[in-house]
Amino acid sequence: MNKKVISLIIAMVMSLSFIGCGDKKQDNGKQENNTSGTIQKEEAKTDSSDTSDKKDTEIKETLEKDDANKEDGGNTVTSNDGTSSNSNSSNTSSNTGNTSSSEPKNQLKKFRIYSFSIEDYSLKYNEKEIEVSDSTNYAELFEKEFETGSDANTPPLLKPAVKINEVYFNKNKVLTIDFASNFNEVMGLGSGPEAATLEAIVNTLGYAFNVKEVIITLDGKPYSSGHIVKEPGETFKVKIQ
Repeated sequence: MNKKVISLIIAMVMSLSFIGCGDKKQDNGKQENNTSGTIQKEEAKTDSSDTSDKKDTEIKETLEKDDANKEDGGNTVTSNDGTSSNSNSSNTSSNTGNTSSSEPKNQLKKFRIYSFSIEDYSLKYNEKEIEVSDSTNYAELFEKEFETGSDANTPPLLKPAVKINEVYFNKNKVLTIDFASNFNEVMGLGSGPEAATLEAIVNTLGYAFNVKEVIITLDGKPYSSGHIVKEPGETFKVKIQ
């Protein structure tokens, strides 16, 4: 009987010892988990702090750039080609208040209006200044000048019934004057007066536009009369002494 009691007591003591060891292991596990969690939290705090510091640095740099731009008087804009310009500048080429480029600028231009003597067909000229602009109609301008003779011995280069259609530089950049097709019929010139008239016209245009040759056409076709026939694109030479 005593042996049984003693064995039972020993068994109970051993059981209590095992239970105590298990609790210690669980406590140790909890401590390890708590330690690991604390380390992770501290690392997360460190990462968060680093990110916050980076953002603060970026914001500071941005503000410094903005301050520098304000000191320059505007925001610097960089285009796709890498060039920079001041977006607040009042001197930009796109300023809609500047309309000088679209407005015709009037200026006095020096002309020599040539004519010829009916006695020997020798040329002479009347020098004058005429106000012109980018919108000047030179067909009308020369038509008016050619219809006026300088004196009784210098006949007009044009009669009112003959119109100048256009004065322009063609695709080859050659100055061209186009008269109405009735030029020869209305003018009724002999060979001498015709040559002198054409030379006076060509010299007048040559001086006005500083060119060395001029094309004369009649309703777009090469000049042709009973005395003078020109091929397409063939010019009259300017002869200014």
